[in-house]
Amino acid sequence: MITIATSLRKYDAAALAASREGNLLKPGRYVVLEVADTGCGMEESVQERLFDPFFTTKFTGRGLGMSAVLGAVRGHNGGIVVSSRVGQGTAISVLFPAGSSRSLTTPPSSGGSGGLGILPVLAGTVLVADDEAIMRSMVERLLKRTGLRVLSAADGLEAVNLFKSHANEITFVLLDLTVHKLDGARTLAELRRHKPNLKAVLTSDYNEASIHQRSNQEGFVAFIPKPYRAASLIELARRICEGEL
Repeated sequence: MITIATSLRKYDAAALAASREGNLLKPGRYVVLEVADTGCGMEESVQERLFDPFFTTKFTGRGLGMSAVLGAVRGHNGGIVVSSRVGQGTAISVLFPAGSSRSLTTPPSSGGSGGLGILPVLAGTVLVADDEAIMRSMVERLLKRTGLRVLSAADGLEAVNLFKSHANEITFVLLDLTVHKLDGARTLAELRRHKPNLKAVLTSDYNEASIHQRSNQEGFVAFIPKPYRAASLIELARRICEGEL
């Protein structure tokens, strides 16, 4: 049986000490999303590696699911608490600070560029492959403000098909590491069959040294972690479009 629950809880230092691989969480109130099951549970050795990129106990799979979750949680100043006992099941609680004074949006500046200062004027077409619709929409809105045209694909196969129709127009591609059907590396390999000198940027929820190293080994010109910083994404696009990368 699987149970999903939300709550608002107050955590002290002792309770937060169980946070796995999270930020340094401070005692206080947290919004909690908890997923619990009555399954086989996990041994301590598995729990210790639960968030390691590419670690999996299954015969198939990339072992990036939990590491991607942790990356997203860290990006929102949260943490994850894991409680598991062999034969009794597992409970995973995701904690987000409650009542933070941090603004969720950046107020527009008087220049009308959404607080980003003076935006560069760029020319070209970007292909974005990401299975998260909200992420594709955000990137498209942001890059279009610089003058770039954006083509969006929800999976690797769709990206390949779009690329075949627009190969001569595309300046660079933005590929998520775990995009569906074909992952980022396999999608890039397929695209480069049609355009060997294609420039590509790898993205991932998990900002880890091993991901950086993999992006270099597989021929990506850059790696940018999620959640995106708008200014960083625009600056990366500028450097590619102006030939600095």
